[in-house]
Amino acid sequence: MLRVILLLLSLTFAGTAPAQPWGPSGYPPPADPGAVLREGVGKLLAFAEAGEMADPAALRAFVEREIAPYFDFAYMTRWVVGPAWRRLPPPQRAAEVARFEQRFITAMLRQIAGFGPKRVRYLPPRGEPGGQVVTLSLQVFPVQGYPTRLDFRLYRGPQGWKVFDVAANGQSALAWFRQQYRAGGPAPVAY
Repeated sequence: MLRVILLLLSLTFAGTAPAQPWGPSGYPPPADPGAVLREGVGKLLAFAEAGEMADPAALRAFVEREIAPYFDFAYMTRWVVGPAWRRLPPPQRAAEVARFEQRFITAMLRQIAGFGPKRVRYLPPRGEPGGQVVTLSLQVFPVQGYPTRLDFRLYRGPQGWKVFDVAANGQSALAWFRQQYRAGGPAPVAY
């Protein structure tokens, strides 16, 4: 009986609670960083199974809506730009974040456009249990070819766990983008 009353109360007051800094799904961010990774990969696998990967516009919209909110593009941009970040005025900082986000999403789209793994294997997390930074790894076994190891580095922030770097087979995306930035970098490639 108590459960029924609590459920009715929660349904009654569900719309009156103040907005929370919760994740992209509207629910509180999971306390377990592994749950964040499984949630994002699950969304991607469901999208792939629905046969939507062949439509570039649908894929971009899906990634921007469902996958990009897991990433902290402001932090990633600061790291890529390096010490020069301190000298940038706020409008230029915002422009750099937007530019980096588009470049990162474009690169991500190129990588997942042919995504159709038969299996994903989650590997044990690395980092201090209960700590603020953790590395979560998984192996993607494609239909053809060799498996790819992906390492996601996450930190715990006010809005839950956020990805701040991804490495594919040991190659850090942030390190690659920083190298490109220092070299003058290519313009973002349209997808």
